[in-house]
Amino acid sequence: MGLLTNEQGAYLWTGGDSGLDATSINNYGEIVTSGPTNITGGISFSTFNNGPSGTIINGGILSTAPDGMFTNAGIVTLLAQPCPPCSDTGMFEGGTYIQTARLTVDDYYMQTTALDLEGGIFEFGSSQPLKTESLTLGPESILYTTGTYAPGSILTVAEYTSLAGTFGSIDGIPFPGSTWDVMYGSDSLTLTATPEPSGLTLLALAVLVAAGFGLRRRITTAS
Repeated sequence: MGLLTNEQGAYLWTGGDSGLDATSINNYGEIVTSGPTNITGGISFSTFNNGPSGTIINGGILSTAPDGMFTNAGIVTLLAQPCPPCSDTGMFEGGTYIQTARLTVDDYYMQTTALDLEGGIFEFGSSQPLKTESLTLGPESILYTTGTYAPGSILTVAEYTSLAGTFGSIDGIPFPGSTWDVMYGSDSLTLTATPEPSGLTLLALAVLVAAGFGLRRRITTAS
């Protein structure tokens, strides 16, 4: 197939092993894929432009050639499927991914040659880090974490060979009264769940109150 255009309001579903193979795709409607363990059950393309009104819910594999390109100005959700050991579900692999709107990674990961998060929201709730050779972050980009994490938890968001820029902001809290301590390393981006100063104060007060209550109980018992 050469050029496929999915118009606004249109709905395209690929299931089983049928898949979708095209040289170029322009999406302005909704594309839903399945076939999580078979690459032919996903979408293979050379150039994919997901327009501002476009939605992709992917339970299969979105794949490009190493020199291919995916441009997202709409919404892309890489959706995990409850079918272990479907380790390839909700996966993007291939060339350059350019993100300007919203990308949700719900477990499993992205693997690209170059990942350019120029702006928009990157919603990350995966147990697997995204993997790319080159990661570029723009000042308008937002990292939003989902899920609850214990104090001291370390979340690896990305592994890369080279990094340029930082996220404009990081939203989402690992647990009440906490924040993320971000580390942009030479080969990975990690977040550590850290209590905020106010949270530490409340925790200390709680410990003191508990200690005082225990002391009062011992004194009352002794009398």
